[in-house]
Amino acid sequence: MSYQNRASEAQMVFRIGGDDRLFRVVAFEGSEKVSELFSFILDLAMEESAANNFMFEGLLGEEAHLRILSDEEDRYIDGIVSKIESRGETGKFTLYRFHLVPKLWLLTLRTNNRIFQKKKTDEIIKEVLSDAGIPGDRFRFALTGSYQQREY
Repeated sequence: MSYQNRASEAQMVFRIGGDDRLFRVVAFEGSEKVSELFSFILDLAMEESAANNFMFEGLLGEEAHLRILSDEEDRYIDGIVSKIESRGETGKFTLYRFHLVPKLWLLTLRTNNRIFQKKKTDEIIKEVLSDAGIPGDRFRFALTGSYQQREY
């Protein structure tokens, strides 16, 4: 499913660092596909006076939240910031482009080979995710069968 919208057609709230008043969503584009990681590109505006005092250092990898307000049911997209671009100034606003991806995206940056001995499949997955900084309370298993411990 793809989303492409202008802020005039949908109300959105972007929150990072616990504050949802810093940025205004000007436009967004997103992609969600089966068996692929989602990706949202957000064009954001910040009042120039706030932008001059805002510390952007450390925002890469920070958790961020996009809320799309709807008459029926609000939509929540939680992820991390993978890229930030400065897009210039217009009037009293400074424009930025943020890329929002799931925390699982961090695993695409890793390359290594490991051997897991005497562990079940779900134990291996838990360990890999935990090592990548994704705690156990951020995912759940819905297994229909049981998996044997693997020797290798």
